[in-house]
Amino acid sequence: EDPYLFSSNNFVGRQTWEFDPKAGTLEERAVVEEARRSFLVNRSRVKGCSDLLWRMQFLKEAKFEQVIPPVKIDDTEGITHENATNALRRGVSFFSALQA
Repeated sequence: EDPYLFSSNNFVGRQTWEFDPKAGTLEERAVVEEARRSFLVNRSRVKGCSDLLWRMQFLKEAKFEQVIPPVKIDDTEGITHENATNALRRGVSFFSALQA
């Protein structure tokens, strides 16, 4: 029993996740470590996404590949209707994959 986990109803309807630092490939561990480091550096400025590890795992298992290229806008370039539409399509594609 873990002294840091507590439930008044024996965790009925809840999932508990356990982190295994030896799981996955070296590349996957490097991605997890980068996410952890980024959270640590930015925790006072940016609200962290609490399900980032779940998203990474779920998208890997679903074999999701983003086929819409990212939209990059330079300082000298203005935002066009095409750029905004492509960025929106990319975001919708990502979140649709998470909900599938």
